[in-house]
Amino acid sequence: MATYVRKTVPVRHSELAFHDGERMSGMGICTEIEYRGNLLYVLNYGGISRPGKLDTPERIRQSKKILAYYGTKQGPKILGGDFNVLPETRSIQMFIEHGYRELVHEFAIPTTRNHLAWDRFPTKLLFSDYVFVSNDIEVKDFKVPDMEISDHLPLILECDPPPARIMGSSVGS
Repeated sequence: MATYVRKTVPVRHSELAFHDGERMSGMGICTEIEYRGNLLYVLNYGGISRPGKLDTPERIRQSKKILAYYGTKQGPKILGGDFNVLPETRSIQMFIEHGYRELVHEFAIPTTRNHLAWDRFPTKLLFSDYVFVSNDIEVKDFKVPDMEISDHLPLILECDPPPARIMGSSVGS
């Protein structure tokens, strides 16, 4: 798991989140970046992979942990990755109920997977990956191109955070 940030965008902090050694709550990397005078949080997340793609108590717990963790962060937020659940699950609906926009379905993306996943499993599951943004982020574009780089398709978000200043930053005179 990795998060890549353009060299011209300052990273203020990055930390491993939710990793407990056994992936019982998934794993994420939270990166705080400065962007156009804003502090922006990006959480790249990999959820519990088994069993199946439906809700389990562990998956509900992982969604609650993410929401609680992001609830401590002040500013625009992006959350994306492989949640390993279907769109109709409670695990996904919880983010929408907490005010996040779910871009895969908002942009009518037909699938986030490809034949590398479908060839391995008897059921053709179309979704596993999602991108959520807080309502203060202006989404300019969101795409999931059909590129065979793994069994997951790339999720590409172009956005702008709101025009707010970072607390504690200073501008030279």
